[in-house]
Amino acid sequence: MTADELARMKATGTAHVLAELAAASPLLITDADR
Repeated sequence: MTADELARMKATGTAHVLAELAAASPLLITDADR
């Protein structure tokens, strides 16, 4: 996680940023509900 990603998580919510990461990096497995 980068400082920019952390700042976006605080501003918009973790689930939103994880959804962006999952869309941008299909090899990255993210489960926001876990």
